[in-house]
Amino acid sequence: MPIRSGAESHKLSDLLLLINQVSFSQVLDKWCCSFTTDGSFSVSGFRKLLDSAPMGMWPTHLCKVVPPKINFFIWRLRQNRLRDKSNLCDRGVVIPRVLCSSCDIQIEDAHHVFFRCIVADQVWVTIAGWLNIPLPKWQCFEDLWQWCMTFSSIPQKVIVTEVICYATLWTLWRYRNGVIFSPSKFKKCYIIDSIVLSAFEWLSSRYKKATISWTSWLQDPLLSL
Repeated sequence: MPIRSGAESHKLSDLLLLINQVSFSQVLDKWCCSFTTDGSFSVSGFRKLLDSAPMGMWPTHLCKVVPPKINFFIWRLRQNRLRDKSNLCDRGVVIPRVLCSSCDIQIEDAHHVFFRCIVADQVWVTIAGWLNIPLPKWQCFEDLWQWCMTFSSIPQKVIVTEVICYATLWTLWRYRNGVIFSPSKFKKCYIIDSIVLSAFEWLSSRYKKATISWTSWLQDPLLSL
């Protein structure tokens, strides 16, 4: 029989003590959600949890007309959690240049990429012309969000403007990533076409209350529903 040291014997006795404290139940095991009182999971409950989180400056808002990844992208944008150069530097990531990859003029943060960069400005001018509306001077996502809500009296226009704005933000981010990682795949001339097509596809496939024709969409998207 092997001889155990005093320390080993002490550890063994502690282990046996812990084992003896374990009690088994006849109830079947099941998954439980730790942030609810009854252990059940629901999407609405998880949204309330996100809204009450310390970093939650903005409430979660899920647009049912866009893909889930777009909602997640917009949520990250509103929380300032995108991996733009400014955020990467704040987190200690060493990068060769902090200037915007698209214009090479100012430091790249989310406000610059989506609203203040010359590329973003040209895109918003074109989108405003397509919508046949005066171009508001957006400086941040809050300005854009408040503008979308000005159509609250006409739900269809809220849906259209929100989807188009989401498609614009998503496409600007894709273009920015393309400039950095694969400049040959996403040209600047494709930005507007990508926005128009993406928004049309999302509405056509996910908004079941209306049938949208491609012709009316191109001519006047706010009246296409």
